[in-house]
Amino acid sequence: MFDEDGQIVPNKRRSSRDDDDEDDDDYDDQPRKKSGKGLLLVVGLLVFLMLGAGGAVAAYVMWFQEPDKTVAVNNPPPDDPRLKQGPQNPDAKGPEAKVPEAKKAAEPKKDPDALLPIKPVQFDGDRKTIALPGKVTDMCAGGDGRFLFLCCPEEKKLLVFDVSAADVVKALPIAGTETIFTAGARKLLIIEPATKVVHRFDLVTMEKDKDGPIPFEGNLRDIALGSGSNGPALVITDAAAGPWPAQFLDVDSLTPADVGWQSQPPADLPRDIYLVAAANGSRWIGLPKGKDARGAVIVARDGKQASAYKAPTDSRLSYAAFTFDGNFVYSQLGFQPARPGVQWASKSVVNPNVVRLPSVTGSFEIDVEAANGIADAVKVSAMRRIKTATVVSFHGLPQPFKPTEPENAQRFIHYVPDAQAVYAVPASRDKVEVAKLDSLEGSPKPTLAITSTPPDSFTPGKPFEYRVRVLSNSPVNLWSVSGLVGATADQDGIVRWTPPADEKRDRLTFLVSAGSEGRRVNQNVTVFNTAAPGLKTPEPKKDPKKDPVEPKKSPAPNIPVIAAGAKLVQPSTTKSTLAAPEMMGAHVEVALPGKIRDACVGGGGRYLVFHVPTARKLVLFDTNTLKVIKTLPVTTDDLLFAAGMDKLVVVYPTEKVVIRYDLATLKLEMDQTLEVRQKPTLAAMGSATAGPLILGGLPAQNNASKMSLTFLELQSLNEVKIDKVEGEFKVTTGAAAFLRASADGRTLGVSFQQLQPSGLQIAKLEGNAIKGAYLGESVGQVLPAANGQRMYTDKGAFDLDAKPVGPRETMVPAIEGAGYLSVAGPAGGKRSVSVWGSAADKALATLEDLPGFDGKTDPFERDNPNLALDKRLFWAPNARVLIVVPPAADRLHVYQVGAAKK
Repeated sequence: MFDEDGQIVPNKRRSSRDDDDEDDDDYDDQPRKKSGKGLLLVVGLLVFLMLGAGGAVAAYVMWFQEPDKTVAVNNPPPDDPRLKQGPQNPDAKGPEAKVPEAKKAAEPKKDPDALLPIKPVQFDGDRKTIALPGKVTDMCAGGDGRFLFLCCPEEKKLLVFDVSAADVVKALPIAGTETIFTAGARKLLIIEPATKVVHRFDLVTMEKDKDGPIPFEGNLRDIALGSGSNGPALVITDAAAGPWPAQFLDVDSLTPADVGWQSQPPADLPRDIYLVAAANGSRWIGLPKGKDARGAVIVARDGKQASAYKAPTDSRLSYAAFTFDGNFVYSQLGFQPARPGVQWASKSVVNPNVVRLPSVTGSFEIDVEAANGIADAVKVSAMRRIKTATVVSFHGLPQPFKPTEPENAQRFIHYVPDAQAVYAVPASRDKVEVAKLDSLEGSPKPTLAITSTPPDSFTPGKPFEYRVRVLSNSPVNLWSVSGLVGATADQDGIVRWTPPADEKRDRLTFLVSAGSEGRRVNQNVTVFNTAAPGLKTPEPKKDPKKDPVEPKKSPAPNIPVIAAGAKLVQPSTTKSTLAAPEMMGAHVEVALPGKIRDACVGGGGRYLVFHVPTARKLVLFDTNTLKVIKTLPVTTDDLLFAAGMDKLVVVYPTEKVVIRYDLATLKLEMDQTLEVRQKPTLAAMGSATAGPLILGGLPAQNNASKMSLTFLELQSLNEVKIDKVEGEFKVTTGAAAFLRASADGRTLGVSFQQLQPSGLQIAKLEGNAIKGAYLGESVGQVLPAANGQRMYTDKGAFDLDAKPVGPRETMVPAIEGAGYLSVAGPAGGKRSVSVWGSAADKALATLEDLPGFDGKTDPFERDNPNLALDKRLFWAPNARVLIVVPPAADRLHVYQVGAAKK
């Protein structure tokens, strides 16, 4: 949150004795609690008693409130008294008048533009070094130059760097190396490709204000948004064939933007590209990835019309960046026009030892070149009108002209003229170097430059406002706007205009001017009409022989897309590859990257999948090798997952997104958005099947399952039709419940989690029919045997008619094959685990020394209540191993039970 001067305000509470103390929390951005003055409060109360409520309000407004004296000048003269003032104390305000709530004067709306000014850096000396928590792999600007965003994937953080404060002011959590991000004038977008979800943050409050699924087919490759733009953002997906996979995302709604192609982009444009956007969001350049990639693709947007074309060069561009208005592009080929049909003057590198880059704001530029006689240093020159104003030298800065440096190194060097500083991440990537750099320094005459990025659109009938930002070495005293009927510019440089409600023109152009001491600077502004009709992109012709017809999506949330011919259970055509592992002894311990929160079985018993939220990962453990073989980054702790013979499915309930992965490789294969109103609460799947995925908490097809279950066919992720339901059903997943599926998928066990009796609900699946059986007792969790012919509970085993079978003791089924575990002994006392195979007359082994079974620490009832019993004990008869999750849940204990099966 920002105060009235545009500075980050921490939420550390302060008393009158420590108002001048330093705040130690660099990443805290909440507002401080305000306090009033006792004397003013007494005076206010006396005024209220003498004059009444209305008089008190009037007296308060006249006495305590001061007019806003903000001037839109970022670079006042050195003797300006404002530069000598300390930060304004937000507590120094008069007390609020004690008047009835209904009679309080409405607070004026805060202008976001006024809350994000850019001020010159204020620190001692000419340099400042800010250590970072890890290595930076990517970086971009936002807030129209106010912020830099730095990605530290190993630490799972996206750092927010305030250029005015010259420091990190916030750290946002991210998933890791796969995270993609971009920022505009008022919003930051963070995208986790694994979930295909966009997280939007407001740059004024620094809080997340919206989530939404990526509304495009395929997996996200890159996204870019102009640092001074309100959108749209350009998105590139991974479609391997067909039309060029570029789309526009509306930043406000997080849906496809109303932008169409003037002509369908050529299908042979580069697809695996790194995007760079102009500050105003009118142009993008895509630099192809790969060792031998050459050329580039340019995307131009004019309002609701866009075009894409190849850049007029076959050279390899190691870097590229636009002027703020997108009209020209910088690269090692020099300063070239970014307009279709215009050839570039240079076909070769202009100077192999110099990289010229545009400033983040305004029409400035900097030269980065090797410093004389110092191999690891570069010289940065700030220029305006090709005149060097100031030179600073850095050690270890990225040098894009050196073959050992990474490509697109312009990401790590940013010059912000308004802040009078250059910001760079050196080759070590673990810090930010800030050097003061004033391109107006030493100018004998008044010098002005408009550095703000204007809005690019207007809506008929709605007020239009543009706060002009000027960099100047003298006070600005003249503002004007011309070419726009009815528009005005006030003394603070704010252009205001109310377009007519019947305005039909699709674009308007006007001129903004600022003056000081006889000098004037102009800015041409073009704005597009949001009410103008959009351009419909021509549909490419499809070849029915080559282009498969995709199933149509549901027109309404309550009408599911039914998977044609799908059964409730799909047997797998893949045979189990479970084998007895080689063990050096009877016991092996395997460490995990953190504490387990949830688990499931896949691959017919070969794989165990663990959710480790502290590491933000799903961990794949192979019982054949007794090793963690793969990890899958996830973006949130709120997720569901289940596995079959060959597939792993991850469900994000809040976003209502289902993602399918190949189980052995954890490569993403498909995703689908659930067209439902409710959030799924449970997920299950037969570990030896090809589906379906069973989701709890969703009363699909008018709750045809009678248990609020939805069945999704695994290949298309569409619903499976339920033809018939018979028998007794009393437990529903519409309430908090446990849901388990047998390994063969033919039997479900359900019980209430919080209600009494918890119940024993059995559901048998055959074809597209469900048959139920119910026992109204509290038996704990209901766990189907691998072959679906028994139910194991805390009260013993039951047949499929809910009739008890055998002893009444706690039992857990094997994860594959025939067998189960029985747990004996009182809670809190010494307990033992007996391991049973196909023979029911004699246990294969009885173990009394398992971790947590000493009666002092009971892992099944106290230390880790999130893990159910069947997610702590995994018995694989064919592999002859028992895998135990101990109380700490941060490792696995593997025990060999008998001789390995040959």
